[in-house]
Amino acid sequence: MSFKSSSLLCMALLLAFSSAIHGFDITKMLEEYPELSSFNKHITEAKLADQINSRNTITVLAVDNDGISSIAGKSPEVIKAIISTHIVLDYYDEKKLVEAQAASPQLTTLYQSSGNNDY
Repeated sequence: MSFKSSSLLCMALLLAFSSAIHGFDITKMLEEYPELSSFNKHITEAKLADQINSRNTITVLAVDNDGISSIAGKSPEVIKAIISTHIVLDYYDEKKLVEAQAASPQLTTLYQSSGNNDY
């Protein structure tokens, strides 16, 4: 998946998250993208969906099936930590992501908020 198509997918997810409708379900949203099925599976198995769904402002940096395949065989704890680093606790649209890439700011992730920084 190219950066541009990844950005567009990320943007689509962000727009859905930021909508006025309360009570989104990340796993149902990701089900619409077969190329993200492994990432979605890891969110479910790591029991991160409720934490993601409970946030008001969030960006999910979803990784396609080819990209996420490198974590296959890792322990559930390690997979949870890896997936948690892809959940940014702020809203990033395409423009803000491009600006962040150039500026290299530190983004706060779900992993950092867990207090479990043993990895």
